[in-house]
Amino acid sequence: SPLSELVAYGIAVDGLDGRPVIEIERLALDLALRPLVDRVARFDHIVATGVVAHLREGAIARGPEEASTWELDIRKLSVGRGHLIFERGADTIDVRTVELDGAIRVPRGDELTGRVALRASWLDGRILGAPAGHISIAAMIAAGEPIKAAIAATVGDSTAYALVAIEQPYGLAASAGPQIKLQGVVAATRLDLAPLAADRVSGRAGGLVFVDLTAP
Repeated sequence: SPLSELVAYGIAVDGLDGRPVIEIERLALDLALRPLVDRVARFDHIVATGVVAHLREGAIARGPEEASTWELDIRKLSVGRGHLIFERGADTIDVRTVELDGAIRVPRGDELTGRVALRASWLDGRILGAPAGHISIAAMIAAGEPIKAAIAATVGDSTAYALVAIEQPYGLAASAGPQIKLQGVVAATRLDLAPLAADRVSGRAGGLVFVDLTAP
């Protein structure tokens, strides 16, 4: 509504090293005022356009892990014209044309739930020398459950599809990194997308190679 929407331009957030970690050309927030009385931060929408995220070691501090007394409810989260830059020493991974849509809810002191759809592309040679490509990810997040995601990726003239589960821990009390497990099979148009799994080919159909990576 006109009374609760805030629009800001030219936002920049610096990291611990004094260099920007987030830059946003335009940010629109629609915060519902009435739920604030009950310590609920409900955003009917958060729309960010022209976002550049610089991800590098030592730039972002880990926040406190104590449970919040507030509930967060983002009904619509949208990022357009995003750009991710991963920096590690002299190596840089440059991902452009990032688009994100989703919804997130974090009850008081609990783990987040929600859904996210992400699309991104990169130029030739920008990711570890790989050809140009793009990736699409659709993920569902439920408290106490693995994050389940469907992934489709195209690199050069090769395409792969996978169902992935990211196991606990995640959320406010996470102290260790996530464990990623493949669910079902990976289907790829070329076997060399999974060179370490050549002995696990479970079938071929319509130009696709199915690789079973779920067995120990």
